[in-house]
Amino acid sequence: MLGLDIPELIELLVRQLKGNFAALSCNKYASNVVEKCLNESGEEMCTRIVMELVRSPNASMLLVDPYANFVIQSALKVSTGLAHDCLCGLISKNMSSMRTNLYGKKILERFEKKRVNFA
Repeated sequence: MLGLDIPELIELLVRQLKGNFAALSCNKYASNVVEKCLNESGEEMCTRIVMELVRSPNASMLLVDPYANFVIQSALKVSTGLAHDCLCGLISKNMSSMRTNLYGKKILERFEKKRVNFA
């Protein structure tokens, strides 16, 4: 459905999934849906999804999860403004635990690469 590129349909789906993005991000198959939502939705919806992930009670666990790490990498790539800053803040705050985790390291690689490109 997301691949059809119908904005109204994407918005409806994002509204239906609201409140569940963090939990879905940790699921092998549902994490692909969350990634697709981030990549296919507009800036406003993308911001809502990223802010929901960052504000999640288990946000730091998303950074080291085998499936959610891909969602976080996608969020880093597509987020802008305040949502991007909040996501970067979450990553910065959890760097030490991420350095010792295989999945956290993948996010840190992307995070560092993006910081170098903006410098």
